[in-house]
Amino acid sequence: MRLVDVLYNQLHRLDQLAVIALDTREGPWPVIVVVHPRSVRQRDIGRRVVADQPPSRRAVAKHALSGPSALRTVLSDNGTRLSGSSASIGPGGMFDRLTQHAPVVELETIHRTKDPEEQRAWQALRAGEPERAMAHYQARGRLHLADTRDQAAENAVQTWAQLTEHHDIRQVALIADASNKEIDRLNARAQHLRAQRGELGPDELPLSSVHYGLRQGDHVAFIAQHRPPGQARVENSTRGEVTDISRDRTVTLALDGSGRTLRLAGEDVESLRLAYAQHVYRQQGATVDRAVVLTGGWQTSKETAYVQATRARHGTDWHLARDQLGEEGQDPDRITCLAQRMTNSRLQAPSTDYRELPDRAWSPTRDLLRLSNLMPHVGRHFRAPERGGLDRGR
Repeated sequence: MRLVDVLYNQLHRLDQLAVIALDTREGPWPVIVVVHPRSVRQRDIGRRVVADQPPSRRAVAKHALSGPSALRTVLSDNGTRLSGSSASIGPGGMFDRLTQHAPVVELETIHRTKDPEEQRAWQALRAGEPERAMAHYQARGRLHLADTRDQAAENAVQTWAQLTEHHDIRQVALIADASNKEIDRLNARAQHLRAQRGELGPDELPLSSVHYGLRQGDHVAFIAQHRPPGQARVENSTRGEVTDISRDRTVTLALDGSGRTLRLAGEDVESLRLAYAQHVYRQQGATVDRAVVLTGGWQTSKETAYVQATRARHGTDWHLARDQLGEEGQDPDRITCLAQRMTNSRLQAPSTDYRELPDRAWSPTRDLLRLSNLMPHVGRHFRAPERGGLDRGR
């Protein structure tokens, strides 16, 4: 696989923040093309591209670097870097290494929120000062503590349900950082609340691997690639709405954004899951109006906290469990514990960053399978018969 192909695959994971592609038609050095979902406005022609959100839906900013020198990629969100020091804000792994060897474009600023206090809270999280960020959310009444994780999960879903009465389902993110089982429970609960409001159809199509089914009106996501015959491939994590469930158990979907219609039946339906609640890693690059976060356990980290805080334009609600933040002390002590966990980094480094240490015990003649010890036993079973024995047996 070529370096540009690897780089494209890494950058494509940011497709909800910016659709990024490589164009090799204009010379031997590839051009990185950035298409923001709302627009990209090129203010500084050259090395810097500033992303805004003016009315235009399709505007393209391109920049090519000539020669073998490469510009280090900096994809930024309100002035903070999306590569290098924080794996959650970029693909991580080999991404940072690749940007040192390929021509790139720099996306300088994305104005996701206009609230200056919210911006300062994000900058505090980015700088490793979560105490300041949590003080901001506490002052705004956005920190909600329950006694147990299950109670915090229920409160989070109820908050999500209240917000979706005034916002589009797609504009309220319900984010958790725990297991897939918890995500499934959150989705099932959110579906139940929508059904109570009369927003879903009466018929349910069961799914074999989870404890909920699909109904007309459900918001769903693919958990694997889908390759319909004679049609363009549907990527993993693509979302859409169930518009119909027929008597022969065929599901009709309208994909978000494109409006493309798909029909799935049989085993293909098993690649769908409810998309009301999502794991934090699936929300990277997303932009919504409001976010509801369930966090505070051992999984909490600097990277996940930043992603959770920076998805929403108009505010984030945090739901926490006291039993995960210490049974002793008061709630301010537990918030301090939460902030401490948000300083832990789980930055992923590529294996190439580590030197391979020589194995001094290894040599080309080393008998790894210890065959020399086995040969006497093998020879006993395959020993040739004696000549005299054959004569005596006649």
